[in-house]
Amino acid sequence: MPGLVPFTQAQFLEVFRQYNQGVSIGQSLILMVGIVGLCFAFWDNRVAGRVVNGSLAVLWLWMAIAYFLVYFSRLSSSAPLFAVVFIAQAALFAWAAVRDTGLRYRFSNSILGWLGAIAIVYSVAVYPALGFVFGHYYPAAPTFGAPSPTVIFTLGLLMWSTASWRAIAIPVLAAIVGTVAAVSLHIPQDYALAPVALLLIFLPRQRLQ
Repeated sequence: MPGLVPFTQAQFLEVFRQYNQGVSIGQSLILMVGIVGLCFAFWDNRVAGRVVNGSLAVLWLWMAIAYFLVYFSRLSSSAPLFAVVFIAQAALFAWAAVRDTGLRYRFSNSILGWLGAIAIVYSVAVYPALGFVFGHYYPAAPTFGAPSPTVIFTLGLLMWSTASWRAIAIPVLAAIVGTVAAVSLHIPQDYALAPVALLLIFLPRQRLQ
C-alpha cells in the first residue's frame, strides 16, 4: 500500500528512537501499569474490574500524550487527531473504573480466553522479539506503551471482558489504521493487529453489557 502514509519507515522508526530515549524511565512504569491490570484481570469482581479499567485508562492516556502529542506530532500533522481519539478511549475506561459500569474482565478456559492470552503474550514478549528479527533495533523500534503493542494488549484483555461495542470500537479502529500503516511501512510485527481485532469482533463473548 505505497503512498498511503506520508512518511518513510526510517522517519517513523526515528520517532520511536526519540520516544524511547525520551521516556526511558516511564517505559518501566507504564509496563508495570499494564502488568498490574493483567494480574487483576484474573478475577471477576467489582474491585478487580475497576483496577483493570483504571490501568487501561492510564495506558491510553499515555499513548495520547507521551507518544502522539509529544513525539509523533513532530512527524505528522494528524497526531493531535489520534491523541483526541485515544484520550476518548482513556476517558471511557476511566469512567468504567470510577462508575463501575459493569465492564469487567476474567480469563476463561475457552477459545476466546486462550486467544486473548496469546494476544497479551504477543504484545509484551513476542512483539519486541520479532522487531529485532525484522531489523528494528532498540531504541529505534516500537515498544510497549507505544500504540501497536499496547493496542494488541488492550484487545487481548477485551477478549476476556464483558465489553459491548462501545468499549471495543476505538481499539478496533486503531487496529485497522495501524494495519494499514504497518503494510505501507513494512512493520511486520504489527500485522497481528487486524487478526486480533477481527477475532474480538466476530468470536462471541459469553457476557455482554
